[in-house]
Amino acid sequence: VNQCFPGGMMDVAWTGEGFVGVGDGFWFSPDGITWDLTTELEGHLVATSLSQWGTRWIAVGRGPRISMPGLEVMPGSEEGRRDQDSAAVWISDDARSWELVFVDDSNWGFAADVVAGPDGPVVVGWTWAGFRDVRLPAAWHSPDGTTWEAVFPTEQELASALSWEGLMDHVIRMGGWLIAADEGYRDGSHPQRE
Repeated sequence: VNQCFPGGMMDVAWTGEGFVGVGDGFWFSPDGITWDLTTELEGHLVATSLSQWGTRWIAVGRGPRISMPGLEVMPGSEEGRRDQDSAAVWISDDARSWELVFVDDSNWGFAADVVAGPDGPVVVGWTWAGFRDVRLPAAWHSPDGTTWEAVFPTEQELASALSWEGLMDHVIRMGGWLIAADEGYRDGSHPQRE
């Protein structure tokens, strides 16, 4: 294959009619060799994972930048505010035409993985704790693939966030169970901090 995907292809799946790939856009291929860009993502938006849910396809990733109160002033931001990524969800009925249906503009975050749950699709990733640069594991649920609700962390879990942090990278379904993996750190033992 001699084809270039400028931002990289992050995930790929078989649709029954061909392959769908996600990254800084959405691609479709009937044979896995020749790929057509079917939906382009603008700016810094990136889809990182996709999953089939019934007859629909759901992709998740990095959404538009949103402005939140912050401890630092970032270039181009209002004083005392920072622009950071948001968690985003795209949906498609044919794995070719994609629509951005959800952006969690209530907080900074990132959607890392998606799975078809027993009661609708579930997305995992991270959200900002509200202070310093502490990230917390996060999860969102949808009954229909279009309307989404944050289900983790709760307000109580946000309040105890000084003692733990991390993010959920992957989620799978086993029967009626969803199992998520994270890189959580407890008691300030983050390996990249001094």
